[in-house]
Amino acid sequence: MRTNPRIVFLLLLGSIFWVGCDREKPAAEQKAPETLRVSTHGGAYRASQEKAFFEPYRKITGVKVIVDTQEADLYEKLKTTVSSGDLKWDVVVTEGAVIYRAIRDGLLEPIDYRVVDKEDLIPWAANPYGVANIVYSEVLSYSTNHFPDPKAAPTCWRDFFDVKRFPGPRCLRMGPVGNLEVALLADGVEPKKLYPLDVDRAFRKLDEIKPHVKVWWDRGSDPPKKLAQGDVVMACAYNGRIWAARKEGQPLAMTWNQGMMDSGWWVVPKGLPEERKKRAMDFIAFATRAEPQANQARIIPYGPTNIYAMRKVPEEMQNDLPNEDKNLVKQFRINNRWWAQNEADIEKRWNEWMKK
Repeated sequence: MRTNPRIVFLLLLGSIFWVGCDREKPAAEQKAPETLRVSTHGGAYRASQEKAFFEPYRKITGVKVIVDTQEADLYEKLKTTVSSGDLKWDVVVTEGAVIYRAIRDGLLEPIDYRVVDKEDLIPWAANPYGVANIVYSEVLSYSTNHFPDPKAAPTCWRDFFDVKRFPGPRCLRMGPVGNLEVALLADGVEPKKLYPLDVDRAFRKLDEIKPHVKVWWDRGSDPPKKLAQGDVVMACAYNGRIWAARKEGQPLAMTWNQGMMDSGWWVVPKGLPEERKKRAMDFIAFATRAEPQANQARIIPYGPTNIYAMRKVPEEMQNDLPNEDKNLVKQFRINNRWWAQNEADIEKRWNEWMKK
């Protein structure tokens, strides 16, 4: 039986048409994945957030989480971002002093507590404009190569300032927050009587230690690195960074005595489009649940703010958390409300002091 060439041609033409349509259809209907852009700190802290929050959230929701690592001057960058309308981030991790300045200047969206469950949070962790996600401490840390005998090691900020009994170069954070506190503690002020800070007295005390400060850091990874390399013998450092370095075998130690507790906060920049804002609130709701917070504390010892998360952290790990009862009583909380009111003026004085 002969096949009609015309019929074969038409059938072939039709198959090409339908194959073409089939190829085009998925492309035409394909929807770009939803994205959430987060600005956070780097190093071991970001690694803990990736495992505890970002990766699980991606898997559960399908949202593409894009993470930017912060550098210095976060407040100014946040202010520029909001005022220009170029909203690069949906969720930002800030420190305590930054959140209160940002609230004052109208840079943040209110947290939608219809989405974020605050019932299980430490009461102070649920701010109208931010949710505390961790409790961390800046602590006195030191090289055990330089101070091998624990009985002869530094134990307080007075020791940090005592270069005769404890000689060697020091490492302090760049900026006035925290440094004024340690100066006053070194000068004999009791933690409960620190605020309002005696700024003049603090700067006079800082004059004494300034020649011995070899490194002024603005990255949390710097103090453990400088200690391990032998560039400095003592440093003010984040407790989690010292813990992570010790876990890697670095010869470091720290004391909780006179530790300065603060919190990291999830905040949302002002002016986000509704869809992005809704996604940001959904992520914060996920990240403040007990299990994700406990997962982060298992990775790096920053204290959870969900009251049920602590119960999920292994007991041996709880001893390394700043807000564990035995550690809590040795420390004090940074007064971020005071800093929000005074930081701008003190920052100017600090910058002038650094030039001297």
